[in-house]
Amino acid sequence: MTDVCTENTMRKKEVCIYDYLDTKIDLAMKMYEKRSKVYRIMGYEIIEGA
Repeated sequence: MTDVCTENTMRKKEVCIYDYLDTKIDLAMKMYEKRSKVYRIMGYEIIEGA
């Protein structure tokens, strides 16, 4: 499950993506790895375990 929240102001745009993952399911892990790769390409910082 991925939640996205966006905060817009005149000078700043902040995006937070909360991605919940069941690490015991192999398919879920593979899908997360693909998503996180795309997030990094888009320039997002990934903070795991937060």
